Amino acid sequence: MKRAWVETGIQTVFPVALSPVAIRSWCRLAWFVICFKRAWLLGLASAFLSSVVHAQTALTLWPTTCVTLQEGRQCHAQVQIQWQLQQAEAVCLYLDEQLLQCWAEASRGEWQWSFADTRTRLLSLRRMLPDGVPAETLATGKVEVSWVQDTHKKRLWRRF
Repeated sequence: MKRAWVETGIQTVFPVALSPVAIRSWCRLAWFVICFKRAWLLGLASAFLSSVVHAQTALTLWPTTCVTLQEGRQCHAQVQIQWQLQQAEAVCLYLDEQLLQCWAEASRGEWQWSFADTRTRLLSLRRMLPDGVPAETLATGKVEVSWVQDTHKKRLWRRF
């Protein structure tokens, strides 16, 4: 069987001998790989290290972006959290208003967080008063959730 090559634009992509189903599958895979790579690179570039410095206080999160396949799906990541203060004091790490972890009289700390959510979440390092009530926020950081596929986009290929 003689194979002819189909040209799309400038590049030669695949032989005509492939079935339409195989071509559609190949196109879907190529589209997914391109979109996922783009989202991953954007996440890597913007999420290399998110540091917020407030009067010699640093809170570092890595990664700062969690990428899921579609909007609304839960994203999972192991987030490494490090913080450093100019002097030792009692501090706590909060997720929005939820207490995650506290340290007594420490000038630095590390914590690993199993992130699993569908939306962007804000973390804050807060100074604690002697009675255990949070005082001022020393530093903040966030883990953003992004997705590869747009759920509102009309699907180009459908199976019957």
